[in-house]
Amino acid sequence: MLVVCDKSEMIEALWRDKAVDVIMILLNSGQPPLEKVAMGFLMCFFEYDTNAELASNYYKDIVSRILAISKKNDKKYKTIEFRQVIIGTLCTLSIQPITRSQLLTQGGLDILIENTDRQITIYFRVIGIAHYLLDEGTLKKKKKTLALSKVSEFTKSHDPENIAKIENENGIIWTSLKSFFNLLEAKEPIVQIFAALCLAGLSYRQCNQELFESKAS
Repeated sequence: MLVVCDKSEMIEALWRDKAVDVIMILLNSGQPPLEKVAMGFLMCFFEYDTNAELASNYYKDIVSRILAISKKNDKKYKTIEFRQVIIGTLCTLSIQPITRSQLLTQGGLDILIENTDRQITIYFRVIGIAHYLLDEGTLKKKKKTLALSKVSEFTKSHDPENIAKIENENGIIWTSLKSFFNLLEAKEPIVQIFAALCLAGLSYRQCNQELFESKAS
């Protein structure tokens, strides 16, 4: 099961109890299994706005290390499972403005734009790419055009049922839909369409009903 987010209070408590020191040790261990554990934690952690603020003293090191790991050529880092964790973590980091900005300066968007044929990885990549398009004026014209094309390709080849199937097959669990609703406010129409498509797909799953109800209230 791939859990994209977890209880924010628990993760915040771990962070305040210096779990960050352990996470940084794992990220710098040079051992793929330990690096994967660290990225799995961060994938949950950065889904929450308040947690992103807690990481303000560490986010540059975190981003740099994850990007360095993503560029390793050892076959242990090229497995489907490991690449999925990397892309999932980059996706979550892209949701937060503070880490998204740092990723942009270090080539994080370039990694998300790379081609792949695995549906869950495509899904995470496009979620991340869409968030870069929220920042009007930060992307150069060529990069923006490419990013828009990736989002457009996804919307043309997927429907809500496809998205629900991707989430079901990979055991994705969200405890907040805020990032998707934020994309509805994008100035680019194709990003709004993508967000609406995702939300429609999420609405197919019973586990998301409470999230939609809380948003409506």
